[in-house]
Amino acid sequence: MAETRLALKENAEGRFFVDETCIYCELCKEVAPSVFGEHDDGYAYVVRQPTSQEEVERVYEALEACPTESIGDSESITKEPVQEKKPLNFGIVLLISFILFNLGFLVDFAAGWSNFFLGLTSGLFYLIFFSFAWGLVILPWSVVILALHDRFKWQRFRTQWALAPAVLMLIYTIGGLIVEPQTPSQRFNKFAHTELPHNVQDLHYSFSGGGITDYTDIYYFETTPEEVDRLISEMQLEVDMSSKRNGVIDGAIPTLDGAPDYSTWQGTQQYQGGRDGGAWFYYLITDETRTKVYMMIGCI
Repeated sequence: MAETRLALKENAEGRFFVDETCIYCELCKEVAPSVFGEHDDGYAYVVRQPTSQEEVERVYEALEACPTESIGDSESITKEPVQEKKPLNFGIVLLISFILFNLGFLVDFAAGWSNFFLGLTSGLFYLIFFSFAWGLVILPWSVVILALHDRFKWQRFRTQWALAPAVLMLIYTIGGLIVEPQTPSQRFNKFAHTELPHNVQDLHYSFSGGGITDYTDIYYFETTPEEVDRLISEMQLEVDMSSKRNGVIDGAIPTLDGAPDYSTWQGTQQYQGGRDGGAWFYYLITDETRTKVYMMIGCI
């Protein structure tokens, strides 16, 4: 880079100059002959400063092409030098990757609960398992990226490549929640393998579980006897022969806040069923009018 302290005294006063490192390859004179000239001692110098934008552009063309970088622009030299961006400390990159990776799991975990804060608390409890997954999958990837950059002296995109898997996992998780939001109907349809009655009234629900923990979904709603019969048929439920008082096992389904207590119903009947070898289990309780329904869907 040309230095003002080495500028030739023969240069015309002004912005552009040639310094003492010039070997006079004639390139500058060929590119901008109206600005550069040849001194008798065998070097180039600025005969006159450019007076038009076209001449300035030609001077810059010569400046950038000069093999010895002997042409300078005093205006650019006096400006604040541009600091070369250095990649983030690799420890910080790993920390960001760890946070992004686990954030996806925590959001997914919290969304699986009707009480977001209880879900988040439960997710934090299982953070040790998420951290193990990060160390097993993401950490080796990041170390390989660091090794490749050091080996081949790459200067760009180290941070982006190292963070890519964690970012993709976060996007995948958030995208899944957007495509399949944890609404009562969506969740019921997914876990019960049938549709929540379209005419439900007074719907109450509680969701818990997700990720690596057991699912437990409880619903209370009012509907028609035809819809209750449809649910029993499509979910292949059978009368629970082990039912006790009034045909209902005490505590088979926890009651929900704001919903009726089924222990006060008349002619109560409980049904049960399951699928996938008992991994999923279903309970349905209805009253004698078959219009009030409690349901529990669980997975162990």
